[in-house]
Amino acid sequence: MRLRSLTGPIPPRLTSTALLAAVWATATTAATAQTILQVDTTTDSAVLTACLDAVANDCSLRGAILTANSIPDGTDVVIELPSQTHTLTIDGPNEAAGMTGDLDVHRSMTIRRQSGLPRIDGGGAGGLDDRLIELHGVGTLLQIENVILRNSQPPADLHAINVSLGTTLHFTGGRIETSGTLASGGGAVRVAPLGAATFTDTTIWFNNGLQGGGVRSSGQVTFTGTLLRSNFGTNGGAVALLSGPTASALFEDCHLDNNNAIEDGGAVWAGEDTSLTIRRTLAEDNDAFIAPIGRGGAVFARGGVLIEDSTFLANQADRGAAVHVEGMAGSAAQLDVVNSTFSANETLLAGWAAIVVEDGTAEMLFTTHAGQFLDLLIDAQSNLSTAGSLYDGGCFAFPGGIFSSGGGNLAPHGVCWAGAPNVGDLVFANLDLLPLGPYDGPTPTHLPRPTSPAVGAVSAPCLGLDQRGLPRPVADCTAGAVERQAVESFLFGDDFSSGDVSQWSTAVP
Repeated sequence: MRLRSLTGPIPPRLTSTALLAAVWATATTAATAQTILQVDTTTDSAVLTACLDAVANDCSLRGAILTANSIPDGTDVVIELPSQTHTLTIDGPNEAAGMTGDLDVHRSMTIRRQSGLPRIDGGGAGGLDDRLIELHGVGTLLQIENVILRNSQPPADLHAINVSLGTTLHFTGGRIETSGTLASGGGAVRVAPLGAATFTDTTIWFNNGLQGGGVRSSGQVTFTGTLLRSNFGTNGGAVALLSGPTASALFEDCHLDNNNAIEDGGAVWAGEDTSLTIRRTLAEDNDAFIAPIGRGGAVFARGGVLIEDSTFLANQADRGAAVHVEGMAGSAAQLDVVNSTFSANETLLAGWAAIVVEDGTAEMLFTTHAGQFLDLLIDAQSNLSTAGSLYDGGCFAFPGGIFSSGGGNLAPHGVCWAGAPNVGDLVFANLDLLPLGPYDGPTPTHLPRPTSPAVGAVSAPCLGLDQRGLPRPVADCTAGAVERQAVESFLFGDDFSSGDVSQWSTAVP
């Protein structure tokens, strides 16, 4: 059957027309009314719309969406796909009825798997001359669950999915892959102003785009538990937020890995007046250095950036190997970093740092910086305040730039708090940190050894939790992103969880 009513048993001897009318009538009185259309052919056809009978091979994906668009509001419409490849083959871009080109969605609906992992395919280079899916109409919500979208490579400035003004996409599970070209603005997904998209437990990888290899957005985008890997773009290898107050992005529990930008923002690029939040996320092996000067190996931003409980590892750029923020005329850049770790990020131009602030303001609160030539650099128009943080590589300010301290910082020299020092700041040549490891946290961190000067270095105030989500004492807590607990519970108490055997004894008992 292509249709199932979940509102009750179906009366006998109803025609398909009468059955559909009955479902619609029920939908007006029952909020839980639902129509399920089951696709039964991989043929791309606008005439295979008989999704309401028991005849085989007469309901295509395109036909199911056309049928769904015709169902009045008030009914939840679900399209179920078998575990097959559904390749779109009917050329004809810039047509909004859905008869040719992409699949045009004009009402709220859900597309989900019936079994396995179904694939919606654009045929790659030389395939469909249009995107895969476009949302239309303010208030339209498209939910895609456990489906793969791939090989959307139209010749024009198009995307696999276009989330137009006032529409919303919820993408859960599944993957978006191998889509876009460097001629397109966003390889996988474009989100228009006042549009919104959420990606939950999704993989976005191997996409290409001029701005945002994976996602290009002027609206609101949220990534939860999502992997963004090996995407490529001119600016924003994985994600680009176009300038403007309607553009924002939230990353929670994500992994940004091996994304590449020709110019700025190896993983994420954010323009003026945008808002970017990164929480409990690992950003590693991203880079921005192909152009003469690439900035922001993981993140480049001209708006506001908040980073919490996250780790930036082994990212590369000419300037700002991990993060580069830059204010513009009339638009201030603001960087706030809390309970986060920056490790082994590498700048390819001598004298530049893992974190660079130009024409902006920054705050570092209980952060750890290790294994880097230079941790922080600010220009003459910037100021940075720091508290409870560890700097293994130190800091540098151009004349006019101001570093200030809230106390509890440790570094090999006092430059990181030179503008306004605090009696609680300490200079130590060796911070005595363990190698990067999991240490029972969601992201890798540097745990201080019991002998580290960071332990108990912050008299007060202390944050309630550390980067791992473990408690800190009210006072006399550990500086840096990780609080050394009285008893650490990771697998080996001798610190072997990190792979460090330096303290093991060679004596045979």
